[in-house]
Amino acid sequence: DGLLNPIHWPEPFGLVMAEALAAGVPVLAHPRGAAPEIVQSGRTGFLPADEAGLVASVPRLGELDRAACRAAAESRFSLARMAADHVRLYERVLTTGTVAQAAGRSARGCRRPPGRRTPTKHTPRR
Repeated sequence: DGLLNPIHWPEPFGLVMAEALAAGVPVLAHPRGAAPEIVQSGRTGFLPADEAGLVASVPRLGELDRAACRAAAESRFSLARMAADHVRLYERVLTTGTVAQAAGRSARGCRRPPGRRTPTKHTPRR
């Protein structure tokens, strides 16, 4: 078994992928958005670039160690780890003034998913 998560947009954080790993379930996803940060290809899942690659990866799920999936989730996404990371980020925000600078990226690097627009006074609401 495994989680098939064929996202086609740059998912900022794939909670469903982290939850699957915590349950010892490997993940099959495209290498978009946060997937490469969550899934260790060949260890906790596979990250093929296209649908044919996803299909070809299904029989390989048996090669992956479920305990390694769980251990990766515990070490990278545990409550203690996430809380400590947030405290460090908040401390950097206090010294740099912005979340983007504290996280080491420009505000321009933060984008909405394709096809989503924020209405403005110049953009009619759909």
